[in-house]
Amino acid sequence: MEITDLHNKLFDILYEYSIENKEFRFRPRKTNRANKLTEGYWFLGNTDYLAVGFWQGDNWKTKVPNISIIINKDEKCFMQFHANDSLLKAKFIHGYIIKSFGIKLSYDEFKSNNFSYSHKIESKNKSLKEAIYYFLNYYWPLIDDEIGDMKSEYREAGISLIPIDTFNKDVEKIIHHRGILEKYNNEVSQINASRIHGFTISNYGPVKHTYLNGFPKNTQWIFLTGENGVGKSSIIKALASTIAHRIIKPSEFVTGKKFECLIFTNSDQSNALHIKRVDNINIRKRKPYTVGFAAYGPFRLNTIYGGLSKTQLKQANNKTGNLKSLFENDGFLLDLESQFKEWYDSPNHQDFAKRSFYIKEFIESILPNVGKVEFGTESKKGQPKTKFYEIDDDGELHKPVGIEKLSSGYLSIMAMMSDMLIRLSRQQPKVEDLSNLKGVVFIDEIDIHLHPNFQKHFVQQLTEAFPNVQFIVSTHSPIPLLGAPKNSVICVVKRNVENGTYLERVDDKIYLEELLPNSILTSPIFGMNDITNNKLDKNKQIRTEDSFSEIKINDSLEKEIKYYLNEEKQRDLIERLKSKRK
Repeated sequence: MEITDLHNKLFDILYEYSIENKEFRFRPRKTNRANKLTEGYWFLGNTDYLAVGFWQGDNWKTKVPNISIIINKDEKCFMQFHANDSLLKAKFIHGYIIKSFGIKLSYDEFKSNNFSYSHKIESKNKSLKEAIYYFLNYYWPLIDDEIGDMKSEYREAGISLIPIDTFNKDVEKIIHHRGILEKYNNEVSQINASRIHGFTISNYGPVKHTYLNGFPKNTQWIFLTGENGVGKSSIIKALASTIAHRIIKPSEFVTGKKFECLIFTNSDQSNALHIKRVDNINIRKRKPYTVGFAAYGPFRLNTIYGGLSKTQLKQANNKTGNLKSLFENDGFLLDLESQFKEWYDSPNHQDFAKRSFYIKEFIESILPNVGKVEFGTESKKGQPKTKFYEIDDDGELHKPVGIEKLSSGYLSIMAMMSDMLIRLSRQQPKVEDLSNLKGVVFIDEIDIHLHPNFQKHFVQQLTEAFPNVQFIVSTHSPIPLLGAPKNSVICVVKRNVENGTYLERVDDKIYLEELLPNSILTSPIFGMNDITNNKLDKNKQIRTEDSFSEIKINDSLEKEIKYYLNEEKQRDLIERLKSKRK
């Protein structure tokens, strides 16, 4: 492991802990002397080790904190005490700090070692995170209490708690430098986090407090259902704002209450990663927590294909562009034709050539009535132009049309899918095959603009095309659920005066794969009590066949039966007439 990777790893562990524990503070490197911050050295140290302190007080001889943790390249962790710069410090550290641990070390022994002492920190599985958490949960509270309750005769020694303003300023500087480092990948919070397996939301819009957990590890789809106005969109917006570090407007908070959101995530390596958000505290311009991220509201047609201006592209590409569609009606979505031009203009057209096959394959699969897609350019302007060949009723291809000529349903899908492909590809530039893209995608009202056939097809195709992407969506239709894969989670969003908006999981109470739309509508998923037509003639029976084709067959059989019955009656009548004539 490179030493800078160790700096990243430690910073993530400590920063995450500081979000959870408001009294906890640590000391990152303060200055960019010798370009250390530029090079990714967030703490003191050199190419072989790093040192981090948790309280104010430095040894002016060694230039390291009097009390610190030392971590070497092998991730071995030691608690280090250096007090040879002050007799007052030495007496305090020995008499109060070291003794509080129950360590048997005499003052003479401490003195004979030049007032230095090293104590190894070990964990059961010997991982760095476990060792750090052992220190934070056992040693740190003891030391913090001793320093906080320090007797007056030792206060001149210069060892003290870190002021919150100093801590915030130092951490902000590290976050800034991490954001401008090309090699910074936010390994713990971003690269590893790829799927949500639970969350808690408090005090956002109509949500007072709600939670959901215990998803299967490989859950790819989370569906939110519920009546209009219960808060489905609010749950999606709270989760998306937390992942994407969005600054939440005061009007979105519950007045006088603290907004909190805790998201538990799955990763390739661990189940224990989590994201915590409190109000707008420590919100900075940084990448989303998850390796891939995109979010869409019900208004997703605002795209100028192949002709986004520089201003529009800038708006769509910036940090808030990820969330524009979800929170605003006028947010521009990134379109493939503008992106194709950027890729096509790259050296040797490599970016375009690498991805065009996968994108073509995806578009042809996602649009059921499109038989063929061609990528090209307009001869006059040299502008990228995508041609769509739709299939007629006889299975033949119509003449090609541009994307702007597609139906509103297709246009909605292409607008959203184009934006999603571009964002996930930019966030993971080394990925060529779309099926290898990872991330979390939010879609509010996934069924909007779509024919029922397409609603089912859309979910099926997204599942197959992006097996490593998790989709969290809301729907007012039962049809998307017919395309849901196994281990999908379905939650009903409800709302009342006492509890506000809350979630009730129902997929673990029913067998979705065994239900037809009428059963889904009357199940707890949608909770409809009556799905009959109110104009039904009371003298007629409700048709309960599984499909319309069965209705046609049954109607045909009924006619045949009536015919034969009528024939029998006719024969009987003839016989009666004959008998009377005789």
